[in-house]
Amino acid sequence: LEYLLFAAIVRGDTKPIAKALIAQFGTLGGVLSADPKALQRVKGMGESSAAALLVVASAARRMARGAVLERPVLG
Repeated sequence: LEYLLFAAIVRGDTKPIAKALIAQFGTLGGVLSADPKALQRVKGMGESSAAALLVVASAARRMARGAVLERPVLG
């Protein structure tokens, strides 16, 4: 999470923000599935950093969906 935030918040320490996000939303999955407006209410988060996490979450969902679609279906 710190690394993902670093991509959006280049000139800052992302560890406190990452810890605050985990405290607020529980897990990395909770952070990535949170509403962008809810993310922005955490101190240090802005519109661009919330958007960056939204992009990561969208990409992860597409990858997971692709992996499932390529597997055989058992009957």
